[in-house]
Amino acid sequence: MKKLFSIRSLIVLFVVFCVLCLLGVGIFSVAAIRDVKQQYTIPNYISYIRSSVQNVVKYELMARLLDEKDYSLGNAETIEQVNKVLSDLSKSNGIVAGFVEKDKWYYTHLNGVNMSWRRLKKAIYNVRNGGNPQELFTTSEQYHEQANLLMSDVENLLAEKVEDMVMLLTLVSVLFIVMVGITCVVMLLNMAVKRKADKLSRIMLDATPMACTIRDADNNILDCNKKALDLFGFKTRDGLIKKFKTLIPHYQPDGALSTEKMNDYIQTALKKGSVQYRWTYRTSHGETIPVDTTAINVTSGKYDARLIGVYSYDRREILAQDKKIQDANERTRVMLDFMPTASGIWDEDIRLVDCNQEAVRLHKLADKDEYAERFFELSPEYQPDGTASSAITERLKKAFETGHERFDWTHLTGDGELLFSNVTLIRVPWDNGYRVVSYVQDMREVKKNELIMLDANEKISEALAEAELYSKAKSNFLSRMSHEMLTPMNAIIGMSKIAETADESRRARCFDEIHQASEDLLYIINNMLDMARMEAGNFDLFPSRFNFYSAMREIAQDISKHLSKKGQKFIVDVDEDICAFVYADEKRLRHILTNLLSNAVKFTPEGGTVEFDVQKQSQDEGECVIAFKVRDTGCGFSDEDKARLWGIFEQSDNGINRSYGGVGLGLPIANLITKKMGGQLHLKSKLGQGSEFTFTLPFVIADDAQILQPYGQPYGQPSEQPSDARGKEAEPGPNFTLTGQRILIVDDVLLNREILSALLEETGASLDCAEDGQEAVKLFYKNPYDIVLMDLHMPGMDGFEATKRIRESGRGGAANIPIIAVTADTSDEVISRCKTMGMNSHIGKPVEYDLLIDTLQECMEARIEANMEANMEANMEAKHVGSLAEYDASFDTARGYL
Repeated sequence: MKKLFSIRSLIVLFVVFCVLCLLGVGIFSVAAIRDVKQQYTIPNYISYIRSSVQNVVKYELMARLLDEKDYSLGNAETIEQVNKVLSDLSKSNGIVAGFVEKDKWYYTHLNGVNMSWRRLKKAIYNVRNGGNPQELFTTSEQYHEQANLLMSDVENLLAEKVEDMVMLLTLVSVLFIVMVGITCVVMLLNMAVKRKADKLSRIMLDATPMACTIRDADNNILDCNKKALDLFGFKTRDGLIKKFKTLIPHYQPDGALSTEKMNDYIQTALKKGSVQYRWTYRTSHGETIPVDTTAINVTSGKYDARLIGVYSYDRREILAQDKKIQDANERTRVMLDFMPTASGIWDEDIRLVDCNQEAVRLHKLADKDEYAERFFELSPEYQPDGTASSAITERLKKAFETGHERFDWTHLTGDGELLFSNVTLIRVPWDNGYRVVSYVQDMREVKKNELIMLDANEKISEALAEAELYSKAKSNFLSRMSHEMLTPMNAIIGMSKIAETADESRRARCFDEIHQASEDLLYIINNMLDMARMEAGNFDLFPSRFNFYSAMREIAQDISKHLSKKGQKFIVDVDEDICAFVYADEKRLRHILTNLLSNAVKFTPEGGTVEFDVQKQSQDEGECVIAFKVRDTGCGFSDEDKARLWGIFEQSDNGINRSYGGVGLGLPIANLITKKMGGQLHLKSKLGQGSEFTFTLPFVIADDAQILQPYGQPYGQPSEQPSDARGKEAEPGPNFTLTGQRILIVDDVLLNREILSALLEETGASLDCAEDGQEAVKLFYKNPYDIVLMDLHMPGMDGFEATKRIRESGRGGAANIPIIAVTADTSDEVISRCKTMGMNSHIGKPVEYDLLIDTLQECMEARIEANMEANMEANMEAKHVGSLAEYDASFDTARGYL
């Protein structure tokens, strides 16, 4: 309630009120005295009558004394004046009579006046009729005396009346002021009590934890508490009262119109006394406020208007807490459902209250309800140890008593599958009581793993045994490797020593033995390097276009050299329908066939037979599948030996090693290469009856129009005049010369430079040597070279960098000069890098003379053809193109130069 007046203001108002009351009493007193005086007017009339009588007497005497002429006039005036006096006397007499009637107390005084008045009237009458005026004067004096007495009495009476009136009015005024003062004090006390009550009510209203508003029947706010201001975001009540209806959204969350819905609630509260409902407001900042509202009819008889007390409780915090609880429940549910262990909750009546999704999934059921209904059915009648499955109830009861139980249990899934599990029961507090939470861990995988572990233990035992055999095989391999490497090394060293003092014929034999031992040692080293690269994964294929028949013929000729020493028969059959030129890794193919044929020759006794069969299996557009077979009549292999042949360190038995030698790498390498090229090596063999190795490989056809005709002699016998790739007869004897060519040999090892120089002396070439790449680049800038033999791994600038510098030098011929890598590193990665860096070819150390000469010849021919094509293009551009015959002649001249 708004505070209208302070105590000081009320006191000032009370003093002003008292002054106004006194002023009103004074004015009332004067008015009352005036009324009294008007009421008591007899003395005035008496005085008037006395003067009138005197005037009558005077006029009568005057009339008598005047002449008869004036008498009529005077008599007439006297008569008029007398008539007027008589009239006044009559009027006065009526007033006196009325006064006497009102106040009997003055009766005695008025009797004397009346008697004198009657005498005076009589005297006047007598004087008019001619009587003695003296009687009139005497009577007039008597009347005058009586009137004076009456006047004096009346004035005394009037004074007494006035005093009584003033005292009465004063007493009444004092009583009125006292009454007004008492009334004001009572009012002030009531106002103080009411103010205190209002203050306490305000304190109680503001202390209410809910927003409270007092509204009329039209939903207008009349008053509110501080909580309501805080709720709606206002600082003053006036602000909330003015803008309250703007805080009500047009529609409530349920879609109802707010005005209609609020009117229904107000009418319900007025009729029934109260109503509870949920409502949505907006704050002054536009924020939505959901509230729980109670509207109560607070209308009192003191007020004409109907009032509603509306209590609103802010639900935002409750909703936030509900949201937190909901989120927590949801998180708990998610954690429960996504827990990888099946879980359930049991009450004290051994009823399943809830479970997670894993429990449903584990038992292969439709939903949680089915799980709860069928739980006790989901166990076999008896457990594996013979215990009845109904004992699960006793386990649950015991968990309620002890707080914890753990045991193995066998359940059943919905489709009848046995479910081995480990069950843990834990008692937890729950709503003034307890619940038991069950955790069922699927042990099927554990059981399976136990079986796997048993099997693994057996396999580990077998692996340990195999590892021991492998270690033993490795030791045997190292022993064989040591033997196989030291044997040719011993021959090389021994024969070299013998050659120092031997005669010419014996020295030639020593050189042959040294050469053969060197090849054997190189074969072993290359096999070891190939196997190391294959195990390290650095094994790639490098297909190229080559003459298939030429390759087969060369392989057969190399093998036939070894056959003649043991008197073995060599049968070669190569299909005539195979395309002459194919794309494949020729080097790897030679490696496979050489290994198989070498083993066949090695394991076949004297007089035995070795067969080499090559047949076209199928052919379509662009591809030809060729089948290879190597068969011998050697010792053969047992079934146990065949399983061990593909191992890296394995041989069939030590007897073979002792009888035939070898380190056991040939077949594993051949097998790996065959798989890499898209085939599979197969073995058919019986102990003492020989062996047969077969495999098929796909080849990309390079030129399916050219079919190479068979040679004129068997593959197993070297031809005195071998055919070239085109089927033409080649010229006999060496015809390759490098006379006039300048060759640069780059190698950091002096011995290697000397070997290359010695090999190239007979070619007629001019030779220069450089110790490293930097010196090679300097020499190339100074001198024009035709061929560069480049070592790769050198201190300072290596062969790769030197090749790059030469190619980028810009000197004449730098782009086409043949640069041949000469290195002991023959890995596929190095060969690929050589091509990437711009080298034309690659030769492995130790250098074979024939391979060196062939490589030089190929590079020179390629260079000459490239130069001729470039010159031809230049001539065509210059429009100086000669005849085709001239071009062919120039080409033949170039080839003759070689």
